[in-house]
Amino acid sequence: MKKILKGLIIASCALMLVGCGAENKGASGDETFINEASKAVNKRWSSQNSAEKRGYTEGELEKILNTEISSFEKAKEKIEEKELKNLADDYVEGVKKQIEAGKSNDYEVANKYIKESEALRKPALVNMVDNYGLVIDKENEQTYKDFKAQASVILEDTDAKKFAEELISKIEFKKSKEYSWTKYETILENTSDINFENISYNVQVKDKEGIVVDNGYLYLTNFNKGNKQKVDFSTDKEDHEILVTLDYYNIKK
Repeated sequence: MKKILKGLIIASCALMLVGCGAENKGASGDETFINEASKAVNKRWSSQNSAEKRGYTEGELEKILNTEISSFEKAKEKIEEKELKNLADDYVEGVKKQIEAGKSNDYEVANKYIKESEALRKPALVNMVDNYGLVIDKENEQTYKDFKAQASVILEDTDAKKFAEELISKIEFKKSKEYSWTKYETILENTSDINFENISYNVQVKDKEGIVVDNGYLYLTNFNKGNKQKVDFSTDKEDHEILVTLDYYNIKK
């Protein structure tokens, strides 16, 4: 009887060990990546905070950023979900552009890299935190709070630009003739959730050879969500193609 009990206990322990082993190995590649990415982001911010308090040494910031990139690149190999991989790629590309900004002696070039970096890195990280469980340590909570606020502005601007471009991608004009002039008009509707201060579009009139023979513009003002506005332009040139492109836009704050 004792031998039977001993055998059952050993068997139970063996099953428990196998179960524990299976549980440890059960973490998905995505979960493993998020765990490693959490460590990398927090290490980067903690290192930066320390360096900022005492002052950066030569090349220290670039070293910190490259360490983060290295951690992400290694962990990325385990990712299974396509969307998560895209976010990881955006984040890494954003950090690389941040490094390039630091290397440039040209203010405009450096500023361009910084804007591109933030547009990639900040929304990607917020998405990984909100939707994939990337963990921000308590000591870095304020840094992330500021980071998320900036990401929100970037995302709104990205959505605004996307909508403004899509709005005229399938534009159809109604034509009317008056003497040698042709008037083109259409109605545009703001079906987005964004309130625009204004949107401006450039209009090019092209002939059969593709040569631009006239220019105009379409202008929307106080273009709030749900709003419809009629816009028009006129030309005395014969057209073969009308090309409308986004010039600029401003969002109401």
